Amino acid sequence: MLNLTNKRIPQQLSCSTVCFRDRSLADALKTIEAMGFQSVDLAALAGLCEHIPPQAETHKLTAASIVLKNSTLRFTSINADTGSFNSDIDNNMIYQRVTKLSRFASEHQIPLIVLTSGEKEQPDDDVVTQIRCVAEGLARCYELGAAYGVEIAVEAPHFFRLVNTPERVNLLDKLLDPRVKFIFDTSHIRAPGQNVSLSYQSFAKRTRLIHLRDAVDGDIRRVIGDGDINFRDFFETAASLGYDGDYVLELETHNSPFATKDEEVSDAVRRLSPLLA
Repeated sequence: MLNLTNKRIPQQLSCSTVCFRDRSLADALKTIEAMGFQSVDLAALAGLCEHIPPQAETHKLTAASIVLKNSTLRFTSINADTGSFNSDIDNNMIYQRVTKLSRFASEHQIPLIVLTSGEKEQPDDDVVTQIRCVAEGLARCYELGAAYGVEIAVEAPHFFRLVNTPERVNLLDKLLDPRVKFIFDTSHIRAPGQNVSLSYQSFAKRTRLIHLRDAVDGDIRRVIGDGDINFRDFFETAASLGYDGDYVLELETHNSPFATKDEEVSDAVRRLSPLLA
């Protein structure tokens, strides 16, 4: 593992545990801390990276809690797939999971839970109806989180989910409780052919957190520098519009071997840190 502890990583730059999804939660946190990060995003992504259990089973939350208590990192958020409101899953099951995760987040001073914007478009309902169901479900989740002092936000657009275009984001925006903020992921903006900096201008007022990954047309899974996103221009745009929150490095790339993840994250830090300093 490359040691970055002697190099200053900007406080705004956080790292998601999904970058090290092949490792246990404890090992992922140790790696991220050893690299010099001060904060971490915790992945609770069903079937992909369940460092925090997305179904919120009590015994698994208890085990994760022990690990978090031994970490000195600041926790920016839990990125969770607890189920989608345009799917066959019972909404009450999703609400139960969100409630338990909110209680867990509160116990560990995690201010934010990020939820999904639905499964892919389902054939049995029109798009507007499905997006309305997502908006209503997220509004209820916001209330559940607020009871524990935890914010709820939604990642939209998302290239592989229901709300995957600017037009659908605009519709969700109109239907959604204004207290629910958006997560802006650079790769999910770029892959459908959008300009990241220009697109951010319409998101700025409602952005709660920014995820970082590179992309090209049709491909969201590029490490930083292997796509064509102009991160310098994007950071300048975000700063000019008042963004002062965290940037979460989310190098879940599928097509790169786990053995090179340390180097990929380290290289991303070297590329991005001067732009954020």
